[in-house]
Amino acid sequence: MAETQEKQEPSGDSAVQRKARLTTMPPPPSTAPSAAPPSSSSRGSLDDGFRRRFISYRLRGQYEKPWLVEKGFKKTRLNNIIVGSLTLLGVLASAAISFLIIRPYQNLEYCLVHEDHFDRAGSLDKTVWSHVVELSDSLGTGSFDWSTADSRNSYIDSQGLHIVPTLTNLTTDITSAQLFANYTLDLHRDGSCTSRRNSSCVVRSDPVEGLMVPPVRSAHLTTKGRKSIRYGRVEVVAKMPKGDWIWPAISEWP
Repeated sequence: MAETQEKQEPSGDSAVQRKARLTTMPPPPSTAPSAAPPSSSSRGSLDDGFRRRFISYRLRGQYEKPWLVEKGFKKTRLNNIIVGSLTLLGVLASAAISFLIIRPYQNLEYCLVHEDHFDRAGSLDKTVWSHVVELSDSLGTGSFDWSTADSRNSYIDSQGLHIVPTLTNLTTDITSAQLFANYTLDLHRDGSCTSRRNSSCVVRSDPVEGLMVPPVRSAHLTTKGRKSIRYGRVEVVAKMPKGDWIWPAISEWP
């Protein structure tokens, strides 16, 4: 407990002396501040929001319905019905024509056109098969390999036909640096390119243009120009590889 004295100096003719004893108490323990009550302005805005009424834009009472009266709308509806009916009729007619064309060939016996087991070790039947030699990007797949006639990429042994991808820098004179810059791969030089498009036979590695020599070599065999069928069935028995960046394919081209 502490005591303080307060004095008031004399004023005028009389002097008044006043003593006051003030008692100070220790400060109360600190407590967490309580949440302040919402101000009148915020409370008023919330109340106003709850009191607002939802405004509906639904049509009420009597209003015009021109689509029921005007002839132009009726004509449009009739046109839609005609177009929809003709479309449905065309789909049904196409299905019927397709069925009538295919039906005579459903139960016919197949005549064997060609069969190859690739059991002649070391040799490929050149009267049926040929190698496609070109940059594989000509197929429009964006792949980064090029097909060759190299025996390291395709060969036949006692187990059958093998198609094997290899790395370009390990099976050719092209170095790893040349794959990315300052090298021109021209398949016209040795006359091996089988494509008629120059872009499928020539590529120059250029880091500025984002071009590179395909880093992988593989094989692509075809019967085009030697064996073909118009209608029929093709059966293939093969073991497909598994792994990233591998795309084995057996395709039928017109």
